[in-house]
Amino acid sequence: MVTKKQKEKQKYYQLTNLGLKVAKKFQKVIEQPWDGKWRIVMFDIPEKIRTERKWLRFQLIAFDYKPLQKSVFIGQKPLDEEFYKELLNRDLNQWVRLITVGEIDDEQVLKNF
Repeated sequence: MVTKKQKEKQKYYQLTNLGLKVAKKFQKVIEQPWDGKWRIVMFDIPEKIRTERKWLRFQLIAFDYKPLQKSVFIGQKPLDEEFYKELLNRDLNQWVRLITVGEIDDEQVLKNF
């Protein structure tokens, strides 16, 4: 049995607003069924705006995309509309290409990637 004094000493953790946004994004990614198409994101963002490049990599990883190379990521789920809006707001669309592919050779390797 936990005493009142012990309860007062117990620490708890709470997500920040940013943490809640990230958690919601993960939940959306998990809930979407795979439609059998691969999404490839390629980018060549200039060094002078490397913070934007880091932001993009973080977002792609949050959507469960995996890096094939430093600036090429692949994933099974579509990126959400909020991501596209933010890409435009950050003016990154000129350096980013999104490709949807129906079939890739040796696909099983990517699924276990």
